[in-house]
Amino acid sequence: MRVSVAYRDDYLTQVETSSSDQDEAGFHGTTYWDFSAFYDVSDKLKLSLEGINLTDEREEQYSDSDDRLYNTTLSGRTFYIGLTYSM
Repeated sequence: MRVSVAYRDDYLTQVETSSSDQDEAGFHGTTYWDFSAFYDVSDKLKLSLEGINLTDEREEQYSDSDDRLYNTTLSGRTFYIGLTYSM
């Protein structure tokens, strides 16, 4: 069994030095939680379960230092179940 977490802090994608109405652009921080587990049913059969983005984290892109929301991306939770048979 495995649980993993991936964290990324806020980061900038652009800093404007001209007299633009947007002085910076970037993304807010994200934290993704994932899970996977494997179980050997027999010597030849293995069951697997995996969950990705368990907390349904969204990516938020902002524009300007006033923190204007520019774009939001939500991929949702994803679950996989599988069986592996070895001959």
